[in-house]
Parts: sequence; structure tokens; C-alpha cells
Amino acid sequence: MAACDHRIMANGKGTVGVPELKVGLPFPTIAFEILRCAFRPEVLQALVYTGSSFGPSRALDLGHVDALAEPAELLDRAIERAEDFATIRAQSFALTKRELRAPALTRHRELRDQHDADVEVVWKTEESFEAIREYLEKTLRKR
Repeated sequence: MAACDHRIMANGKGTVGVPELKVGLPFPTIAFEILRCAFRPEVLQALVYTGSSFGPSRALDLGHVDALAEPAELLDRAIERAEDFATIRAQSFALTKRELRAPALTRHRELRDQHDADVEVVWKTEESFEAIREYLEKTLRKR
């Protein structure tokens, strides 16, 4: 969700969060750079360190989402926003987006080789697979 150009969340019981570290998993470089682009610096560290999940209103306050919609209106709102984006010349949109993301892409290129190999080792352990299973089971039980 953090990689989307515009994030709309339905009002209701849903939650969004960044649970990787809470589960015990480090972030690959590109995922971390996506988070840096998506979240304000003053909330990023707390989101990453706590792994908390937030309901719609709090997610909007934190900048986790850009807008809220009633569930029955969510698809229409998303289509409306996509159509708004589609009115922008594709080349202009792409160049602007590339410029907005340039610092993140530069950091990713500089760090990925040294960092991501270590991250991959952690993600591929049986301990990590078990932690993911436990987190998913616990999360699904709450629903």
C-alpha cells in the first residue's frame, strides 16, 4: 500500500500498518525507501519500530493513507482518482514521479548490495517462516 501514488482506505474495521520488525523481519532496502517516501519523517521511526496497525482515522492522521471513503464508495473513489491521474500526460507524470523518487532510488542503489544479502539470510530462516505464520494466525483470529 505504501508504494501507491494515492492511498484510499475504507472506513470500518480494517487496519494498516508496517509489522515487519514486530514480526522479527528486517526491511529490504527498496521496502525501506518506499516507506521513507510514503511517511512523514516524524512518524516513520515509530511506525517501523512499533509495527502498530491503525484504523482508518488514525491512519489518515499519520499519513498512512491519503483519503478515507465509505466501503460502498471505495471503488468509485479509487477509479475517480485514477481517472484524474490519467488526465496528466504520461511522460510528464513519469518524469515528475522519477524526480520525486530520485533520492530513494539513489539510496537503494547505494545500499542494496551490502544490505539486502543480510536481509535475505534472515528472511529465509525457519525461525522467520514460523514468526510469519504466528503473526498471520494471530491477525486472522482477530477478524
